[in-house]
Amino acid sequence: SAHIAPTASDSDARSAKRAAPPSRAASGRGRGIDRGATGGGGGTVTLQQLLRHATRREPMTGEAAFRCQRCDGHRPALRRTLLLRLPEVLVLHVGRARWQARGARSKLHHHVVFPLDGLCPAET
Repeated sequence: SAHIAPTASDSDARSAKRAAPPSRAASGRGRGIDRGATGGGGGTVTLQQLLRHATRREPMTGEAAFRCQRCDGHRPALRRTLLLRLPEVLVLHVGRARWQARGARSKLHHHVVFPLDGLCPAET
């Protein structure tokens, strides 16, 4: 059965997610799940909301666009990360920063609701 580990070392988190996160320029949004939040403070978000946000379709434009091998030009594309098969242990890292213009970031203070029941797909 699959289990979700609530904590892990940095090396475990890196090995669990090999793909690099998209650049902030990739979507042009850069505000993450707290869209509309000001000052990075407060609020509550669920683990399910974070997972939906992490697996959303994301437009790749500008420098982050797909590079065509035939013409060497940039082409707009959509990027999406999905879990096709759950691993025995899934390590989740919750990023607590919001990227802003010019690479600046601010800390987020949202409370993450992490359910204690129903995490194992075999139990649901």
